[in-house]
Amino acid sequence: MIIERNRILTDNWSRPQFEGRIDPTDFTPRSKNPILAKFFVNIGRADELGSGVRNLYEFTRLYTGGGEPELIEGSVFKTVVPLAMDNEKLKVDLKVERQPLTRTLIEREVLSWLITNPEATLQEVVEFTGRTNYAVKAAVKNLQEAGMLRRDGSKKKGRWTVIEK
Repeated sequence: MIIERNRILTDNWSRPQFEGRIDPTDFTPRSKNPILAKFFVNIGRADELGSGVRNLYEFTRLYTGGGEPELIEGSVFKTVVPLAMDNEKLKVDLKVERQPLTRTLIEREVLSWLITNPEATLQEVVEFTGRTNYAVKAAVKNLQEAGMLRRDGSKKKGRWTVIEK
């Protein structure tokens, strides 16, 4: 793994299923060991096969302000992930990073989304995180009780304020 100022590069030897760039819209994952893959999915230690590709594309866009990762399959599997250079985006990342580490993953996801989308409704936060309505409401309640999040205005027309501690 090589971390540069504007990107992260990885190279990994592999047995390619095809040659070229992986496109998440027509990507069909194939396990090199299907029995082992099913076992780890069933015990909850792995996500659905191929979800890492979709997540990488989705979250790279979110965190880099539109940048696209490159996944190139060949005898050497290459990954190139662009890094955000936008000062506003870096401020958002630092604001979330400075929050206490005791916050849960979902609470950090909620904070990250609401910093950049203060007019978001709870339903939009649910859609962004992919969590249940109940889990998001609980995370928001915890953040409000901790004094880290405040809602100003109505549910539909209000806005969120993330309070730095």
